[in-house]
Amino acid sequence: MSYERLEFLGDSILNLIAAEHLYHKFPSNEEGQLTKQKALMVNKKVLSRKARALGLGDLILMSESEDKAGGRNRSSITADVLEAVIGAVFLDRGYIAARNFVTEFIFDDLDAVLADEDGINFKGTLLELAQQSNWGIPVYSVIREVGPEHHKEFTVEVKIKNKVLGTGKGMSKKEAEQKSARIALQKLNQIPSNHVRN
Repeated sequence: MSYERLEFLGDSILNLIAAEHLYHKFPSNEEGQLTKQKALMVNKKVLSRKARALGLGDLILMSESEDKAGGRNRSSITADVLEAVIGAVFLDRGYIAARNFVTEFIFDDLDAVLADEDGINFKGTLLELAQQSNWGIPVYSVIREVGPEHHKEFTVEVKIKNKVLGTGKGMSKKEAEQKSARIALQKLNQIPSNHVRN
């Protein structure tokens, strides 16, 4: 049986548990801040790390080719399997058991997760700000690529209303885009300047 249906259910349950947890833990936080905190709590990076800590990778049924390709350690797969486990706990034992499982094994280091700036989706935050301010959609452009094909460094700039607000470098386009968005947010006084790293 495929775990994708359980993953679908578990993802919804996890988001509900995270929302409920934050609602009670931070009674003075506004909706926007709670949304950003929830995104940090349930992102694939966190879920994959928790799945590895629980040893879920060793328990996944997968094809031999997928196994040889490193599927048991692939973050997207392990994170999805953890969500499937949450769905299974919910079906077998109910919401309270699922909430206890998530609280004990996934939210056990919540303060550290919420303080982890590297987990912040700066591109998403910038897009949300631009839409709320009617500035249009941020446009990302690769302005430079250096290095050999297997080890390139990308330089990306982000523009809003044809004005360059940030430029970032990274070993992938995604990383460079994140860094350019982070710099743009700092220029717009949305994050402290000490959170900006090139």
